[in-house]
Amino acid sequence: MSEKKSEALPSSVATEQAQENLAAQDCGLVDIKSIPLSKRLMKLFFLFMKIALCVVGGGYAIIAAAEEVFEQKLKWLPKGDLINHLPVFQTIPGLIAGNSAMYVGYKIAGFLGAVVSLIAVALPSFVIISFVAVGFSWLPTDNPNVQGAFIGVRSALAGVVAATVIKSWPKIMHGCWAWLYMPISLIGIMFLKINAAYFLLGGILFGVVFMLIMVPIYNRLFKKEKEAK
Repeated sequence: MSEKKSEALPSSVATEQAQENLAAQDCGLVDIKSIPLSKRLMKLFFLFMKIALCVVGGGYAIIAAAEEVFEQKLKWLPKGDLINHLPVFQTIPGLIAGNSAMYVGYKIAGFLGAVVSLIAVALPSFVIISFVAVGFSWLPTDNPNVQGAFIGVRSALAGVVAATVIKSWPKIMHGCWAWLYMPISLIGIMFLKINAAYFLLGGILFGVVFMLIMVPIYNRLFKKEKEAK
């Protein structure tokens, strides 16, 4: 009996892996495990370095670029994965760009992938800011051309942030809680000058309480009404 059980275990594991592969194929995803680890790490490093070097606009712009590369082109991540985890990237201390890069790297190549992605996304900014800090005093900020360039960059950044909000809006704003808490946090941050961290922590706490208490109560009431009909 023990020999039969030991033989059945690998077959069940193989069946689970086959089901996962079939699910990935149904979603159009690439089987990442079939790609050598060294190739995945090199791809992560060069792609995130390219994104950080060429994309202007901070964390939201980098998330949009990473979504296009890893979800749409390479199909290494499910569609909408990064946008769905945007609240997590915002809540965790640190830069959104670094948090999102570590998440992508970990999902694709484990712990090494997270480290490589973080280094790659931070390296261009570190090098460029170092040169800017050294030469900023020589930059003619009173020059109309330089001021115009700054105005253009700020306008582009506003567009990037607005585009990210519009793309993530349908996936984030659903349910009565989202429509209730969003205007409260907006008014508190913009007009009452309350620190955004308090709203993030309050949202986490209320979400946990809502899922543990309110959802079961709602389900029981809904089931009773359905059974009564």
